Amino acid sequence: MAEDVDDISVVAFGGARWPLAAAVCAVLVGMSPSRAWAEDPPLTEDTHLTVEGGTHFPLDVGGQVAAEVPYRLRFVASLGVLPGPYVDTINEVVVSAGGYDEPTADLIAAALDRSLVARLSVGWRPLPRWGWTVDAGYGLVTLGGEVTGADLIGLAVGVDVDTMGNDDAGFDVMSTLHLITFDTGYEWVFFDRLVLGARIGFAGTLDAVTEVVAPPSSRPGVDAALQGLARESEAYLDDIYETYVFTPVASLTVGYRFF
Repeated sequence: MAEDVDDISVVAFGGARWPLAAAVCAVLVGMSPSRAWAEDPPLTEDTHLTVEGGTHFPLDVGGQVAAEVPYRLRFVASLGVLPGPYVDTINEVVVSAGGYDEPTADLIAAALDRSLVARLSVGWRPLPRWGWTVDAGYGLVTLGGEVTGADLIGLAVGVDVDTMGNDDAGFDVMSTLHLITFDTGYEWVFFDRLVLGARIGFAGTLDAVTEVVAPPSSRPGVDAALQGLARESEAYLDDIYETYVFTPVASLTVGYRFF
């Protein structure tokens, strides 16, 4: 009787095995690469162009163009300005940390009245079905302003200007910073067109070049003293930028994807 039961079990299993195998084959055929390609092409073959606006705090506020090409390679170009409140934030953090003093912070704030921030980066979206991105690149920052009063510069760089005169004259300050940038984050796409990005990263100064133009003076010896003060200020500001402009960056962008 036991042998009959075993025979029945074998027959029953054998009878069910072929329909089950056929079902598995059907599922596998339905998931084959050729069919998946026809219904849903891999994102690795897509090319996208997106125009975005947003901020990279505390570096700039502006706009950018992002392109993604096959193999999920990314190219991003941005242009913006450095707002006054961002400069104030940097100054407060560095002063609180003991990096430099309040007179230097005042000098920097006055010298950065005009700004332009340009960035170029290359990156990659590692996972085909996810919006995680990694980017690294170069930033060019041009800054300009006028510092009124030799006493402000003198206080910052430690030069006694009490006998120079021209305390209310303006020193034109122009600085160029070369930055290295890095960020990583995520992009969400809504309705196939609306793109929201959130990233964290880092920006650091590789090199800084500052030019300070002293006001002319007809008083004997004063013009040379003012020129010397300008040179001291250039070296001082370059050292400040190259030492302290290393900052974490938080980015938030929103844009429209054209294709």
